[in-house]
Amino acid sequence: MKTLIGKLRRLPNSHVKSRAGILSIFAIISAQSPDDVIDELIQGDKSFCDVNSLYTHIWRHLAPKPFIGEQFWKILREKICVGEIFSDCTTLYNGRRPSKIKIVELDFLGALCAALEVVPRLSADVIKENLAKYLSLLIGRWAMLIDASFPLTQFGSSKASTTTPSIIMAELLKVIFQKIHLLSASKKARILPNTNTEDRITTQIVCKGLKSVINAIALDDMKFLCDLTKHQMDNLDDLSSWEADLATISILSDTMVILSQSLKSSNDQNEADTLLNIMKKLSSICECSTTMTTVKFIAINGLGNLFLPPEIRCLVDVDDVFKSLLELFLSILRGSQEDLILSEAFHGITKVVRNSVKPPMSSFRKPIFQMATTFFQKANPATRKSAVEVITVLSVNFRDDEDKEDFVEELHRNLFDVLICLADNDKDVKHAAQDVLLSIAPLMVDDCAQLIIKNAKSDNLHTGEFTAEFCCRFVKNYSIEQSIAMITTAKDRLSSSSGSVRGQATTIIGALTKDFPESSKLAPLAAELLPIFVKMLHDECPDARARAGEVLSFIYKF
Repeated sequence: MKTLIGKLRRLPNSHVKSRAGILSIFAIISAQSPDDVIDELIQGDKSFCDVNSLYTHIWRHLAPKPFIGEQFWKILREKICVGEIFSDCTTLYNGRRPSKIKIVELDFLGALCAALEVVPRLSADVIKENLAKYLSLLIGRWAMLIDASFPLTQFGSSKASTTTPSIIMAELLKVIFQKIHLLSASKKARILPNTNTEDRITTQIVCKGLKSVINAIALDDMKFLCDLTKHQMDNLDDLSSWEADLATISILSDTMVILSQSLKSSNDQNEADTLLNIMKKLSSICECSTTMTTVKFIAINGLGNLFLPPEIRCLVDVDDVFKSLLELFLSILRGSQEDLILSEAFHGITKVVRNSVKPPMSSFRKPIFQMATTFFQKANPATRKSAVEVITVLSVNFRDDEDKEDFVEELHRNLFDVLICLADNDKDVKHAAQDVLLSIAPLMVDDCAQLIIKNAKSDNLHTGEFTAEFCCRFVKNYSIEQSIAMITTAKDRLSSSSGSVRGQATTIIGALTKDFPESSKLAPLAAELLPIFVKMLHDECPDARARAGEVLSFIYKF
């Protein structure tokens, strides 16, 4: 082989017959030993897709040959999809210190570049054979190549300024899509993100690029998307790399949304089954304790975006899916310590309820409410905000009057926590608490509801004045026991490490006790509060000190 390549290199292009004779010998050898020919060509080619190179000329000549091109593609496909991608080497980065970087293997790169020459010269039927299986692997490998570098050969160093390994892989994806007439997907593959077009490749950018490709595949051929999805789920069991897993889960999440929209009109059982299988796979990933945070986040986000229209009830048990999702999110909230996951789990509950038509909420209102309140004082503001927001969707689709009364009772028990969130130092948390009050206003007595509707929509709500007025109306319209319960809860928060919480708790106690209807029932509790407020006159928080002094001006009467 090396002798033939050497002779071909030395022959000028004008010697047409001699060159054709050598290429014919190549074809004979390729038909007998395609693996040996491919290995020899890959190892000899270091030009990285140079359209004018000798090796490119050989690939282009051999690929259209009957049987040879098909065998070449099968062998190259295996090398690209399951072969070793990276060299394990240490190199100097910016000339300062040794650093591990991802260097692409020469043989892998050679196979990739060879495939770019072979695929366009094959029939669509040859490319379509087991395509869903191999395309799922190719997409994962594209994700692995995003931040990879070329080997620093005399060719690679000059090529690296205009292309990257991921660009070459994206080009292969584009060519494959073109060959099987997925033209929309081909256009999107061409503009997948890479380090030449993006200053910094983030997870969000990668997922956005993959989403555009998957949406395009759905537009071109929904059946093929379902087949691709099945192989994507199989790939997750192999745990090839976190980049590939991230790409796969991103695709599954987007596909789930696409299928739920398609089912409105298609009523296709295959699509419905694929949708449920994706949901089960993503759920198992979320439940696994060893799943990486970013991967789990994307899976939770995908499940939260799921929309099951009423039209598909003949294909899917919508209520059962809804219940399993809420149980999953609650399980995540009980077991996770990471703010990113906690926040997204709350978002998931909020989105799933909002996306559902008449969701069966009865058995979930209380546990969700109780779970949310445990995170109202979480250090991370994003987690606090998402925990507060979830309350806004709990007052929907009451089964009956008893169901509604149970929720109102739970609401009154936890109303203090919502009022505390109005004084949060984070504006987003404060606005979320205002949204909660607006959502529960129809469940409050008219006097309190009117105050909420009039004031809670404001972007510049004066927290202290609103809270004081609300509590004054509360104590006049609700039972003494409910007011005492709120005062008792507020008393426990006076020792909070947060000055804003201490100040808001003091405001609530002051407003509830100022016009308390039966002083004898409040007297024991007032006696406990008196020394606490005296001590708070020296509180480091000015607002808490001022409000403590105000409460002392009338609480001593009890």
